[in-house]
Amino acid sequence: MNALRLGDRLVYDDSDCTVEAIGAGSIHIRSDAGSLYALTPAAALAALRSNTPPPEPHAPHAPLLDGLPDEIVTEAIERQDHVREVLTGYRSGDPQQALPDEPRPEYDPHLVPLIRDRQATKAIELGCGARTIRRWCEEYLEHGLGSLIDKRRTALLNPVRNADERIVDAISHLAEKETYASTGKRQRFRRRLRRYLFETYGLSDAQLPTDRTLDRYIDHVTRGSYTFDKATTRRSAAMRRPKVLTGFHATRAGELVLVDGNRLDILAWDPETNKAIAVELLLALDSYTRCMIAWRFVPLSPDRSDMSMLLADMLNPLEMRPHWKQTVAFSAMAIPYNRLVELDERLALAAARPIIAPETLVLDNAKIFLSKAVSNACEQLGVSIDLARLQQGPDKAQVERAFLTIRTQFCEHVVGYKGNTVVHRGEDVEGQALWTIAELEELFSEYVVTIYNRRINRALVLPCAPAVRMSPREAYEESIARCGYLPAICNESLYFELLPTEWVTIQGDSLDVRGLSYSGKVLVGRRRELSPFSAQKGKWPVKYDSRDRLHVYFQDRDGSWHTLRWIHAWEGIEPFTERMIDSARRLQRSIDGRRATQEEVAEMLKRLQNFTDIPPEMAGKLRRRLSRDVERGRQVEIDRSRAGAAVTTLKPVVPPPPLIIDEDFDLDDLDDLPVFGTSS
Repeated sequence: MNALRLGDRLVYDDSDCTVEAIGAGSIHIRSDAGSLYALTPAAALAALRSNTPPPEPHAPHAPLLDGLPDEIVTEAIERQDHVREVLTGYRSGDPQQALPDEPRPEYDPHLVPLIRDRQATKAIELGCGARTIRRWCEEYLEHGLGSLIDKRRTALLNPVRNADERIVDAISHLAEKETYASTGKRQRFRRRLRRYLFETYGLSDAQLPTDRTLDRYIDHVTRGSYTFDKATTRRSAAMRRPKVLTGFHATRAGELVLVDGNRLDILAWDPETNKAIAVELLLALDSYTRCMIAWRFVPLSPDRSDMSMLLADMLNPLEMRPHWKQTVAFSAMAIPYNRLVELDERLALAAARPIIAPETLVLDNAKIFLSKAVSNACEQLGVSIDLARLQQGPDKAQVERAFLTIRTQFCEHVVGYKGNTVVHRGEDVEGQALWTIAELEELFSEYVVTIYNRRINRALVLPCAPAVRMSPREAYEESIARCGYLPAICNESLYFELLPTEWVTIQGDSLDVRGLSYSGKVLVGRRRELSPFSAQKGKWPVKYDSRDRLHVYFQDRDGSWHTLRWIHAWEGIEPFTERMIDSARRLQRSIDGRRATQEEVAEMLKRLQNFTDIPPEMAGKLRRRLSRDVERGRQVEIDRSRAGAAVTTLKPVVPPPPLIIDEDFDLDDLDDLPVFGTSS
């Protein structure tokens, strides 16, 4: 301590002493035995420091005055005036602000030097005990004004302060066990609590408080754990870890791109089956600008190739549609458009959807994001991957919030909206599905460029003027003006480079990729030819798309790409996925119990696509799978159209057309031919 105050306790000359008076150049102290001492300020401080033990850490003694009723604060201020008068003789504590009658003789330190005498006088004046006044003085000197508040009127509420600790511990233990269980009623929890207390501590029902008291204990202990709330909310709360909230804020466009997938609350119409199907949306959101920079509508479970192609979508501009206004064209943005067109000619016909080359992707822990194809694609583009923690939605909260925006601003206004939950679903929603997946994607693209990117976002503020709010489009323009434009590198072969690779050898005029044989003109006459890749022992790189196993893509020595076709494909075959191949093989195995050959797989695929000899219980499932394959085939055609590979497949052998002759002819015009018989 560096200061002395009236009433401080110290040890001097091996005696416990109290500071009685503080003069201009001397400190007067009195020992408990009654001896008086006059010390210099330096000697008194030295005695105080050497004999006072270090203060122990303690909780704050006084509650805050803010928010307390006026009468409680007024009462505390009156007590402070009384304490100051006892200590100094002045109700304000300052001689410069003395009232006309101050100091009163009974409280003047010069006339009544002993503080205990002044405390006794104040006790008589207020009609309380001297110990009360002494306690007020000690607490005021230690904690200030807040310590003079009536503790009975500001006591902290603690419903379990009188509860048996065994009951409180049992409630905490059982609440923790309820975290991953199904939500039950409070009655079940009380029954389990009584059984646990009896089995663990031997407490009978007669020794326990009433149900009302137990409920009060349970409410207090389980607060924040959602024991009787939704199970999903309870598990999410349990996954949170106590930590200091230090969010990462991107400083430029592309620094952090969040990617996630979610099933939309819309049903699409499937023209193949004439039924409604569910739709899933893959979305990439830039953290700094909040721009939706890429999206994909897929029929249910996305494939790893869908995620790889989403990367390509980020680097390719969105083409303007004929019916869109020029206000949503890329040329209408507040950026140096002419200069950017010189760098990238694709921008001349582009819509106002930002083209952002991502630096870091924040991905979910779903299988499609953890595949080797995605990691290879990111490595190919020089993009870092940062995985979100398991069941930690706040790690990608911005894209999660974007899905809510999509639901309220887009899904609710589209025919086929089925509601967020079953209780919000209308009647015959399946019969109202009107748009195909391709048409929904067109509507969503129009929504993004015309509404979402131009709508003010409260989270986007101008760095130099925090009061100014921006739209995602304006945030992108601001980022380019401040940090510059980074051209998105995208070549014609990007589609093939993002696909998974299979290293194979050329066998005859074909090659085998994952159990299927493919052929094309580029392979003719190259039997067992070795590739220039010595590290792969002469094998050739072949790219395949799991969404369309009808074709694979072969890279020649000069770097050109050639599309090869399955040798057992027939005329009119629909694109098929890897899942459809697995279904055909399983069906064939169920027939004869052996692994199917490619000819048998082809025959089974033909039956599946034509729905011939298919059990009725499997027809519906196969129709849905076939419709998904057709939709994925459409997306593959769009992705492949960006590449510069020609389809160089071997055409199937077609017999020559029959010779057409005139029906009117004379038999005499035929030449005589010898008759061949057994004798000859």
